[in-house]
Amino acid sequence: MGTVTGTTSTTFPITTQGTTVVIWTFSDGNSNSTTANQNVIIKDITKPIAKCITSNPSILLNRQGTITLSANAIDNGSTDNCTASNLLQFSLDKSTFMYSDIGTQTVTLTITDLAGNHSSCTASIVIDVSANTPILLTSKVILQGPYNSSTGLMNDALRSLTGVTGFPLISPYGIKDTLLSIYGKKDSINTPSILSGTTSPTAIVDWVKIELRDANSPSTVLFWRSALLLRNGSVVDTDGVSPVAFYKVPYPIPNYFLAVRHRNHLGAMSKNALTFAYNSQTNFDFTADPINGTNALISISGTFPTNAMYAGDINGDGVINATDRSNVWNNRNKTGYILYDCSLNGTVDATDRSQAWNNRNKISSF
Repeated sequence: MGTVTGTTSTTFPITTQGTTVVIWTFSDGNSNSTTANQNVIIKDITKPIAKCITSNPSILLNRQGTITLSANAIDNGSTDNCTASNLLQFSLDKSTFMYSDIGTQTVTLTITDLAGNHSSCTASIVIDVSANTPILLTSKVILQGPYNSSTGLMNDALRSLTGVTGFPLISPYGIKDTLLSIYGKKDSINTPSILSGTTSPTAIVDWVKIELRDANSPSTVLFWRSALLLRNGSVVDTDGVSPVAFYKVPYPIPNYFLAVRHRNHLGAMSKNALTFAYNSQTNFDFTADPINGTNALISISGTFPTNAMYAGDINGDGVINATDRSNVWNNRNKTGYILYDCSLNGTVDATDRSQAWNNRNKISSF
């Protein structure tokens, strides 16, 4: 008889998860031996410790109106007893956001270790729109002064004027109040070459001022931009081709009345408040869509009939009267980019005086 002993080549302690087969060899000391297998099962049943950020960060949508959030952006140092941090799996219950999600959102972060154990935590984030995300406007406007009903186009004589009295590269409508924090200056043409080239329906006629007005108080201007008016009536941004962009418009976007002004024509405003959306074009045709007021535009007949803004409001007080006519005539024969030139041909003459006088007693509709 002898003492039975058991030996194995397995190294202890066993730390590998799963099943480890330990082969034991038993000997009685008399050269008699046998083997037996032992299954050692190590199973991780401890859940990870999920930690989420608590700072409620603002997540800005991009210019396309979406953002995809990384789970790592919500993690705040989650750990596990067995799985290394770089091997943990992170997932969010929702990672893609859009305009409809603007505001405070709660997201759930789930942490999963290599054994399949998982735990979760929640975090609050604020989905917001970037100051660089615009609402866009395409519109059509016809000015009576330079319009030719035989061609359906306005003349573009001003754009070829140069020098001190030439076409201004900086808007004549002053500092943009609402948008000052973004631009810090007047709207301007950064590429002067857009003024040159052959005359076409898309050649630049003049500057106009576009206003977004409070839907509940139309006399209140909330946003405004200077824009460029083309021969065919299109109103475009300062690059000469793009829709007019308004920035820093709050969410949810309210409806706005749309108004247009010109330096020597009576302005016009939409009859109804319009709907806008981020990165989406709102279209309005001042020659055809409902306009606020009665006879707010002059009806021009001819081969290409249209409705146009009245020429002759020289002093910009919303009324065309003898004062405007006198202002024109007292400045007759002056040339250049000048306020008294209603026809926008670069010269103050009898045509301009007649336009102002023929429209006497016309009053702005807003």
